[in-house]
Amino acid sequence: MKKRLLTVVVMLGASAQQLWAQQLTADSCIAAALHNKNTLKAKKQEQLIAGLKTQELNAKYWPQISLAYDYRYNPIIQTSILPIGQFNAVPTDEKRAIQFGTAWQQSAGATLYQPLIDATISSMAAESRLNERLKNTETAAANRELKYEALSTFATICQKQRQITSSVIDTERTLKTVTLVTAKYNEGKILRTELNKALQNQNNAVSAYRQVVTDVVKQKIYLSYLTGLPLQQILTAAIDEQSIARFTMIEKSATVNYAALPELEQLSFKQELNQKQRITENRKGLPTVGLQGFLGANQYSSIFNPVLANSWFGNSYVGVTVKWPILNGATRITHLRQLDAEQLAIGYQLEDARRKSDADLQSILEDLKYLESAAQTLQSNIALMKDNIAIYQQRFSQGQATAYELNTEELALQKEEAQLQASLMTMAQKNIEAMKIAGY
Repeated sequence: MKKRLLTVVVMLGASAQQLWAQQLTADSCIAAALHNKNTLKAKKQEQLIAGLKTQELNAKYWPQISLAYDYRYNPIIQTSILPIGQFNAVPTDEKRAIQFGTAWQQSAGATLYQPLIDATISSMAAESRLNERLKNTETAAANRELKYEALSTFATICQKQRQITSSVIDTERTLKTVTLVTAKYNEGKILRTELNKALQNQNNAVSAYRQVVTDVVKQKIYLSYLTGLPLQQILTAAIDEQSIARFTMIEKSATVNYAALPELEQLSFKQELNQKQRITENRKGLPTVGLQGFLGANQYSSIFNPVLANSWFGNSYVGVTVKWPILNGATRITHLRQLDAEQLAIGYQLEDARRKSDADLQSILEDLKYLESAAQTLQSNIALMKDNIAIYQQRFSQGQATAYELNTEELALQKEEAQLQASLMTMAQKNIEAMKIAGY
């Protein structure tokens, strides 16, 4: 048994020497996680795409030039009816069917359109800029989620490492009890069952130590995944437990910072976007004005000869184009009603989300108050029980206490310590959850 404890202590000593080679803080782990995660890199690409869409809309103000070419064969030439009698000195009602065009026809040219007045372009650009900001809030939400995931993992490692220290002390204490009970058993003063009970308590202490060491390693593996840092570096680095002290909600304000919550910010942006969409919809009924021009040529020939001489004829025009939609009012009114309903729904969602954040924060703060009080009580009880065990060990060695009393007190202490560790772990995670809800 002594050999096993010696092995444990040697392992801890070797680990301690390696731990101080490097140091990890809560903030450095958060920064590494934010830099490493591929999903965040994808969100940044979505932000870039949203920005390019805004640029695309703004580019609609630029001149638009297009080239067109067409080569056609007309197996049936179009026929038109002309009132040729109207061209006589004395007009008559005579009409004649006349074909216009040739069997082969080419056309080529460039068209220019320059928007002069189009109220929907600026409105749609404003919508696009809001969509950019929405993408930014999505990225911010993903960042916060990853930040608190890394922070939660770091806090768990800190708590588990403190638990390792406690487990080593438990192992040393139960080993001392086993040594005392073994001596009494060898003297024939106690039953074998009392020795077995002491050995069971010592085995439980060693098993608890091994479990918490395994938990720390698993959490560090997960932290390596989150941060992208090499696992060996995290396993051998010192964990700066003091760096997590500022993430303690119990010392912060009990109010929610709504502006810092991306989920609520998204709803606010959706409200603003809805208003911009209403403006765009109303502007669809306004006229658009643009300058349009064409420069090109047509070729006509009765035979297939794309380069036939003297068969090309120039064509051009420049003018102002005005378009004014008249009969789409019903569609616009329907869409505006939809936007009104969406605006109302978003308002309800925003109000409900704020109230839920307030309720969740107050509930967690109450949990924290209870957990802090419970942890203080458990720590006080554990100190008293450790003192009792020390007294029982001394009295047992003097023959003034029974092995049953000593073993029972050891078992009760182990249960009390397990409850304390569970409370401290819950309190650490509740602190982080409270800060996340409150917008810190």
